[in-house]
Amino acid sequence: MVVVVPLGRLLPRAAAVLVAALALLIPRAVDACSCRRSPPRNEFVVGASATLPRDALGIPWDGDSLRPYPSDAPPRVTSLARWIEGSSVAVPFTIEERGFSFIVPEGGLVPGARYTATVDFAAIHRSITVTIAPESIPLADVTLSLSARRLAGVAVPGRDPGECSEEVRADVVEATAALPPAIERYREYLLYTFLVDGKRYDGPPVSHCSRPWGPRGRSRRADPGREVLFTVCDEDFGLAPGTHQVALEIATPEGRRHRTGAETFTIDCATSPPLPVAAEPASESAASTAESAASAGPEATGASGGPPPVAKGCSIGADAAAEALLLLLVALGRSRRARRRGSSSVE
Repeated sequence: MVVVVPLGRLLPRAAAVLVAALALLIPRAVDACSCRRSPPRNEFVVGASATLPRDALGIPWDGDSLRPYPSDAPPRVTSLARWIEGSSVAVPFTIEERGFSFIVPEGGLVPGARYTATVDFAAIHRSITVTIAPESIPLADVTLSLSARRLAGVAVPGRDPGECSEEVRADVVEATAALPPAIERYREYLLYTFLVDGKRYDGPPVSHCSRPWGPRGRSRRADPGREVLFTVCDEDFGLAPGTHQVALEIATPEGRRHRTGAETFTIDCATSPPLPVAAEPASESAASTAESAASAGPEATGASGGPPPVAKGCSIGADAAAEALLLLLVALGRSRRARRRGSSSVE
């Protein structure tokens, strides 16, 4: 048996379902922060200068172990060569694990020599040429310096579940490893651990996607050899307001270490000095340039005439959703008028 449903009854129900569906399409933020898994670093630890000190154990590697796994798998370090009079000569080597993986040439690194190492496994291919310096690194010459405290914005995990990170106001002091000019080229080679009140300071996470621990020998928030010490003004996050002590432990990848003396600092939003305001009058050329840009309009200045981007999450345009909703309401009104005319004619 076939049941025929009058169109007048079907339209209101279909319209209700479609209205509910359209409500879901109205622009809104994604409800949760979406994080991607960060792969291991898988890089040589030598810095931009590609120079190693004479007492380095070998060429350091940070990431997956360079030892083959399983043991009968192909080697992960495919070659190590030393440059002699413009020609590369293959050098026997071993892999040593001391937190990092070290490519150690037979007989050790030779001061003044140049080596090229190549790593190739899985989807990873890295090659680097390093020079061995004639001197070692005098770690005891490294000191710790602190900036003046100031109020500034810092990134913290978002309070809204849809925000991975947000910026909040904090009282901030920056700690920096002051390297003598002769060893500044080793800044990216060395490892830095800041100790606040005698304990390792790993730094609060920057976002919901941050790992439980920071990068080895690095800050979550600053370049190598620097750290941001702060207390958030409007919530309990970061260090507690008040006076603290900070020291620096600096190390080489193979484990030679030196610790500086402790420095005292205070952070507290309630007593932090206000930021100085330097109000400089705009020059005539800058003012005329700004006035010309304002009068030229968005096309002349290169500004996009499209709609502004959604702050976070994914959505469809509001105009399209509203237009579809209006059409549905018009169709619904017509169906109701048709039903009224049909019922009056029956009477």
